[in-house]
Amino acid sequence: MISEIRKHIKDSIKACSSKYIMIDNPFHKDEDLVGTKANYQYAVGFGPSVKLIDDELGNVQQIPVNLKTYRQGARDKNADFDEGFEEALIIKDLILDRSAINSKEYIKGMTSSNVNPGEVLDSQDIYSYETNFIFTISYGIGE
Repeated sequence: MISEIRKHIKDSIKACSSKYIMIDNPFHKDEDLVGTKANYQYAVGFGPSVKLIDDELGNVQQIPVNLKTYRQGARDKNADFDEGFEEALIIKDLILDRSAINSKEYIKGMTSSNVNPGEVLDSQDIYSYETNFIFTISYGIGE
């Protein structure tokens, strides 16, 4: 279930740009990026689930997911920031594409916040673009 969400996000990001690499840490912190080459990286974090339905037919839960993409400012900081923001907007729309979940086993829907741009504190121009999603999943007991 959770791996299906992570794969859906990864596939959506790759559809936007194959340059992005996932940060392999489920409890990633922005400050871990300071002093690294953070260009074209992203982190996926999961929050506590909320049970909506629990009966003999199965379970429906909502899973909050935080997605952050990162871009490193270089010579033209405004262009790098703008490109990162544009890609974050496209990635959000690709993740929310309802047709992409038609074949999913567990994901039944998703919503999101807006894309929130920022700069990683104490960094050398590492820009972050944060979006919060809520995935609705459905599964039967014993699956």
